[in-house]
This record gives sequence, structure tokens and C-alpha cells, in this order.
Amino acid sequence: DGALALTSIPAGLIVVGPGAVGCEWSQIFARLGTAVTLVEMLPQVLPREDAEVGKEMAKILKAEGVTIHTGTSVSAVKDLGPEVEVELADMAGGAVGPTGTGGEVGTVRCEYMLVAAGRGPLTEGLGLDAAGVETDAKGWIVTDEYQRTNVPSILAVGDVTGQALLAHVASRQGIVAVERLAGLSPCGPTMCTPRILPKCESATDPEVASVGLTEAQAREKDPAVKVGKFVFSANGRAVAQGIEGGFVKVVADSHFGRILGVHMVGPHVGEMLPEAVMALELEATLDEFTSVIRAHPSLSEAVGEAALAAGGRALHM
Repeated sequence: DGALALTSIPAGLIVVGPGAVGCEWSQIFARLGTAVTLVEMLPQVLPREDAEVGKEMAKILKAEGVTIHTGTSVSAVKDLGPEVEVELADMAGGAVGPTGTGGEVGTVRCEYMLVAAGRGPLTEGLGLDAAGVETDAKGWIVTDEYQRTNVPSILAVGDVTGQALLAHVASRQGIVAVERLAGLSPCGPTMCTPRILPKCESATDPEVASVGLTEAQAREKDPAVKVGKFVFSANGRAVAQGIEGGFVKVVADSHFGRILGVHMVGPHVGEMLPEAVMALELEATLDEFTSVIRAHPSLSEAVGEAALAAGGRALHM
């Protein structure tokens, strides 16, 4: 929020947390000419996305001049007046070098440090204790699948529940809650479960969009999981638009070919995500998913091609 109030472009900036917000701000400031350093405790950029998606986004950011330190924590911050000095340490406890692989340089000096490592709930002062509404250890309001709290007459929707801080999740929660109050049977009360929760980082360039399990998550349950990938550089519409990077990746189970996850990096992938969400909602298989005719030329053909590849039937690789 503080970054929106800046009145000048900083010469240097360290961004802590390369999730969606961290990646978006890093790219914005890098394109404005700021020297950006991105720091993440976990091993990859976009840690909640598929590993290949994180690797692709890291490559894109590095190409735009962003210095990335993964597996790294911020151990100390000193206010030096016109600058801040940020001390970095790798997760094994050693100093971190400029490449993020260890070395003698363990500090970064810059004008600002932007913290994009997550948000907390704004539940203090709402009188929840007086009303008897239960919250978890971090202060998020606890609800069931119909957004009911432990107090029968009180429901909660949106970010305050901590389920997923996304506008489309809050909207769905509101619909489910109101339909339940009206005595209806809400369609899909579990729409906000992680299995079918659509995610879209539309402010990065290129966009990132995904739904369902990553390949690593799927392999924990099914080591023989089927995976297919199709790059946009082999898609006619993308080539005509001068797009060279990005891909679509489809993950399916090894027994029935049921779609478990779809992960995309590329142009307008947020607009292509709904068919993947529908596939998971309807528990579609690879055979069903690939039987759909997709218009040519269109970027959506890449989704079908990735599914064909997952089933061992790739056509235009």
C-alpha cells in the first residue's frame, strides 16, 4: 500500500516475498528503472504455483534486471536515513551473495524495502469476542462451507475469513451465504476449496493462471501422474502476435486420466482459465478434455495440445 503513495521512482528497492504481489511490484519498478532485489525464504519464485511456472517467472524477471535470492531470509534491517540496509542470510544460516548462492556480500542497501510477504486480518475492534465469534490463532474468522461462524446468526465472507484473499472468492462466498440465508441450496458450497480455486496473476507480464494441484502435489498421491506441456512458441496465434515465451501444463491422474491441475504462463491466460476450472469441477478426463474442438487460430488451442501431450497423443509439439 505504501508503494502506491511514492511520489518519485526509487533508485533501489528490495522486495520481500515473491508471490503474486512481490512479482508484480518487482516488474513494475524494474521497468521504471529501479534496481530491484527480490528475496524469498522458499526455493522458488511464486512458491504456491507449479515449480515450472515459478522457474519461468524467475527467468522473465531476471531478464528484466531483477536480482533474485531464493532460499533466503531477511535477518536484520537498519534505518540509515536516506537508505535502509537489509541483511540477508540463506536458510542454512550463512551469508548470501549477489547471485543468491552464497558468498561474502550479505547486505543490500536501497531506498526502500517493500514487504509483500502476506497480509493479516483486520478483525480487531469488531467486537467479535463480545459476540462470541470464534477466530483462529492469527485472528481470521472461522467459518464452515456455508460461511457460517460458530454463532448461528452471524456469517462472514471475504478476506476476513482468511480462506483466500481474492475478490472472486469473496464474491462466491457472498453468493453462497445469501442463498443459504434465503433457504436455497447453494450450488457448489465447496467452490472455494483449494482443489478448484482459480488463481490469476494478471498484473505480471506475461500473466500467470492456474487451478488445481501442482505436479509435485499430484505426485505425492500418484507417482505415475500424467503430465503434458505445450509452449506458446508453437501456437499459431501466439506466433502471429510475436509472443515467444510461456506455456500450458496439464496434470492428470494415471488411472483414469482425470484432470488434476492446469498451470499457465503466457498472454491472456486468465481468460483461458475458466475451461480448466470447469474441467476440474466436472471431474473431466483427458479424453473428454481433448474431445472439445477449439477454434483456430486461438491461444486456447494450447490448452488442448497440453492435454493431448499428457495423454501421450501430442500433435503439434
